[in-house]
Parts: sequence; structure tokens; C-alpha cells
Amino acid sequence: MCGAGRLAGKVALITGGAGGIGQAIVQVFRREGATVFSADITEGSDAPADGLFIHLDVTREEAWRTALRQIADAHGPVDIIVNNAAWRRPLTLDQTDLAAWRAAQGVTAEGAFLGTKIAGEFMVSGGSVVNVASIAAFVGEPRSFPYSAAKGAMRAMSRSAALHYAARKPPIRVNLVAPGATLTDAVRDQARRLAEGNSQEEADVLRQLAADVPLGRMADPTEIAEVIAFISSDGASFMTGAEILVDGGATAR
Repeated sequence: MCGAGRLAGKVALITGGAGGIGQAIVQVFRREGATVFSADITEGSDAPADGLFIHLDVTREEAWRTALRQIADAHGPVDIIVNNAAWRRPLTLDQTDLAAWRAAQGVTAEGAFLGTKIAGEFMVSGGSVVNVASIAAFVGEPRSFPYSAAKGAMRAMSRSAALHYAARKPPIRVNLVAPGATLTDAVRDQARRLAEGNSQEEADVLRQLAADVPLGRMADPTEIAEVIAFISSDGASFMTGAEILVDGGATAR
């Protein structure tokens, strides 16, 4: 869908687009005029109205190339990639086995690595890569150990990639957006798991998550998507290597 908006004429691929923050990004980008491909391993119950869903296992290198080649053939080279796909379970260090560690690194860190690296092959006219991390990459999250580690890897990778691509003409901008507590289905599921493990009610866990935010609430996924839309747009053309925390003040303490 193209039209008026800050992303008009852009072609975008959003990983993890079938739900949560990813689905909100797809909706906001479409509203802002982009042609948006929602990429996921499952289409989800609320598929894009324009049918622009693309099956993508972000851990497979050739799957990335196939997806970006299909997009280029149909709509031209991709301008924006948002690496949002993630694997998260509420696990402490003691609870994390090697399989869980590899799952988190594979989907979250390696998926973002592949999206960032292969962008260089397809963004022939420059573009924007946004890696969606978490405040777990900035502060300790003992109950989300493998997730925190994977998001930390994404943070370090993004800075290095930004410098690498800054030398290209035209450049590819690489920026990081780190959401804080956001009320998604995945967070509700994690709250349920934590509640079951600690003999609590799910509602009590959610209230505690909100209470830990200085603004006194969790974010709506659309609030995260709005920031990602800006940093992806030409209005942020002098931003690369930036780390944007969207956390209601949680890391300001």
C-alpha cells in the first residue's frame, strides 16, 4: 500500500510480524504509506489485509535471500528491514539448558544478524535496518536469562553494523530500538508462566510489571511501532548507530 505518509514509497519487511509488537509495526507502517511484508513462521489469525505475508524462518540464511528476492521481483528492492522476531521464555540461569540458550540466540540474535547482513546484498539504494532489542540488553533480567543474552548480542552487533554500513554510498542506517514492558500476548503468556512458577495470580504479575515503570503502566505495542516508524523514515536520515529506549523511564533510575 502506497500513499501519503512518512514511509510513502518504501518497501519494508517486518520479522515476527504475526503478533505483538511486530503486528503493530506492520499496521503503523501500512498507515504511513509503506508496502509492508509481514514475515513470520506462521501467518497468525490477523493477517495483513493486503495479503502481503511472507513465510520466513529467520534462522535460515537462504530463506532470507529467497524472501528478499521475491519482494524485489514483485515490488522492487526492500528499503526497510525491522528485525523483530524473538524467542523468549521466563528462564533463570539455573533453568537455562543449552537447547534454550541456542533457541534464543538462533531466533533473536542470529535472525537479526542474518537480516542485517543480507540487507547489504539487497538494499542497493541504501536503506534502514532497525533491530528491536529490549531493555533486557541494558539492565539485568535474571528471570529472562537467555533472552537478555540474545538481546545484548543484538545491541553490540547493531553498533558495529552501523559503522560498517555508514561507509557505503548510499549508506544503510542501522539503529536499535529497545522497548520496555509492553502489553503483548507474549508478555501475558510470560506473566502466566511466572505466576504458575511462583504461586501467584497472573494479574498480580502484570500489576507488578506496570508498577516497575515510572510512568505507571506498560506500553501499548503501537507506541513502540510509532518510534520504529520514525527511525525508519527519511526524517531520521542522520541517525545511525543509535539506541532508542522506549521504556516509560524504567532505565532512567
